[in-house]
Amino acid sequence: MGTEYKITPDVMAYFTYSRGYKGPGIGLVSGYSLGQPLFSNPEIPTNYEVGLKTAWFNRRLTFNVDAFTTDIKDFQTQIATPFIFNGTNLAILQIANAGKVRTRGVEMDFSARPSDRLTISGNAAYIDAKFAYFPNGTCNYPTQPGCFLSTTIPGTTTTVPATRFFNNTGNVLPNSPKFTYSLNASYDVPLTMAITGFIKANYNYRSSVNFSANNDPLTFQRGYGIAGGQIGVRDADGRWNVAVFARNLFNTRFVTAISNNGSYQTAWLTAQAMRTVGVLADMKF
Repeated sequence: MGTEYKITPDVMAYFTYSRGYKGPGIGLVSGYSLGQPLFSNPEIPTNYEVGLKTAWFNRRLTFNVDAFTTDIKDFQTQIATPFIFNGTNLAILQIANAGKVRTRGVEMDFSARPSDRLTISGNAAYIDAKFAYFPNGTCNYPTQPGCFLSTTIPGTTTTVPATRFFNNTGNVLPNSPKFTYSLNASYDVPLTMAITGFIKANYNYRSSVNFSANNDPLTFQRGYGIAGGQIGVRDADGRWNVAVFARNLFNTRFVTAISNNGSYQTAWLTAQAMRTVGVLADMKF
């Protein structure tokens, strides 16, 4: 639910409250033999948001900003549950509850048309996402700093073979950058009565992240930015366009995930982490 108030015809303030529900997680491998329930508890997010939506100079400039806080009770995540089979220590990945996650942040976006030919837009966000309560994370490897040995899953009465746990309370969520922003610009140049040339540029940035819930220093990735653009032509009715494009223009290297088992690290690469140049053609019928 929410409410809004028009301060002026072009400035509106608003407030929203929302509460969600995500059903219980289901273990595809039965956990009953491990002393674990087959279902995890439902995930319940509660969100508060306040913001402003504004327009200026006959709507040639729009600017919006909001601040929010979200608490997620019984956040569903994946953990490794240990068990013994034929005398061998093994583990299975199961959906489990991390207790509580808290996310707070500020977001903004804008769009500006300084002239009929030029459009500039962008957005930015600062988000602090942490485990407010998650005492039973499992360690990636036996010698990981902060690990402790237990035969009971912390925060529960469930018994397991001796396992090294890690208290994730207060740690940042995996793969959650604190700061992100993007900028886009487009400039049109009429070439004839029927054809328009255009130039587009974009830049996207995200700050450093850790891919592990336990903030393992060996699964850390520094912040990076990616630039791209297009140069092309289109017809006046927008039925077709042809452009030369570049993605990741400066060949910025990054990965989508890093794991660490104590002996070595594994990084997942992506084609987006390599410069791509090509020709794009689009036609509408």
